[in-house]
Order: sequence, then structure tokens, then C-alpha cells
Amino acid sequence: MDSNSSILTGLLAGAALGLAVLVTKQQSKIESQKKRIKEMKENETFSPQNVNELKSDADSGPIAAKKTSDAPELHKELLVRNFQFWGDKGQNQIADSYVMVIGCGGVGSHCAVALARSGVGKIKLVDFDQVTLSSLNRHGAATWKDVGTPKVRCIEKYIREFNPFCAVEAAEMLFSKENEEQLLCGGPNCSKKPDYVIDCIDNLPTKIQLIEACKKIQNSNHSSVRVRC
Repeated sequence: MDSNSSILTGLLAGAALGLAVLVTKQQSKIESQKKRIKEMKENETFSPQNVNELKSDADSGPIAAKKTSDAPELHKELLVRNFQFWGDKGQNQIADSYVMVIGCGGVGSHCAVALARSGVGKIKLVDFDQVTLSSLNRHGAATWKDVGTPKVRCIEKYIREFNPFCAVEAAEMLFSKENEEQLLCGGPNCSKKPDYVIDCIDNLPTKIQLIEACKKIQNSNHSSVRVRC
């Protein structure tokens, strides 16, 4: 065997060993995460919680019990790409945000799921409708077994499965003139207005009504638009 072959053989052996070590470390990390998640679920402490509260007071809230003091670490691992892109300050601002999605069909379901995957801390879902079989080719969270269930409950359940740090509120109701102040938090008993209201309604008059209500109550509104052929 010449010297070049020996060098190549050594490089390949080193690469194989390095890969084996990397795979072993990754598998160990995954098993550790699975164990910690299981412990949190068994202790009924894996529930939505304001992430910044977790960092400011490790003993406050249901998710920050003594046995689950590493919840912030799990949260950061869950959103590691987001933290890398936005930085701690930017991602924590996202975690502090409260977004309302009105209309939870083909557009709204994908919007809500994307918001939760982005690390938004609180999402309120508003829709009166139920999942039908014809919903399944466009809905972002529904499966066959969800047919007949409220769309907002379907999305709420789905989000909790992949991001239990996101507080999801499901409101089974139709947005209307009568409940706009209650929903958009324009009344005197309001504790917190949504930072953003996402309009995913498929009815033009109701869309206009929502935009007018947001303007009156001073909510930041973003509308989706579709064309019917």
C-alpha cells in the first residue's frame, strides 16, 4: 500500500469514527429530551406558560415546578432555529406577543400553526364552524378523526402537541357587530388587547366589519384576500 492510500484509509477511518461519535451523542441527546418531556407530562406540568416568566422566576407557574426547572431549556431547544435567526431579544419579543386569528379554515389554520411554530406566546382562535370531510384537503391541522369537531378546537389540540409553551384560547363563535368589543378587547374590563388581529375570514362584508372594528378599537389588523373563480 502506497503512502497516498494509507492517508486516504486513515482519513476515511477517522471520518467514520467521528460520524459514529456524532450519531451516538445525538441519540443520547434525543433520549434525554424524551425522558424530560415524559416527566413533565406525568407531573402535569407541561402546559402553556409565558416564557419570559419562566426565565424571571423559575419557581412560578405550573410549568416551572421543581421537577421541571429545565423547561426554559426545552423551550429554547424547540425554537433553536428561531433564536439563532432573531436572537434572544427578538425571539423573546415574539414570545411576549398575543395574536388573534379570526377565521380558522384553510387560510386561518395554516396561519395559526405557523404563528405557533414561530414561538408566539399567546394565540386566540375565533371561528364558529366545524371540520368537514371537504375541509381536509386544505386545513392545516385537521385529520379524518377531526371531522365534526370545531375548527378552533382541532387547531388548539394540534398546536399543544408540538408547542405546549404556546397558550391557545379557542373561541367557538362567529365574529359579529354584537361581540366585536368582547373579542377585540375594546371594553372597560379588558385586561390585554391582542397585538395583532389576523383576518382570515372568507366573507367580504364581515371582513370590512372587522377592519372597521380594529380601526375603532385601535388593533393592528392584517387581512388575507382570496379570489373566487
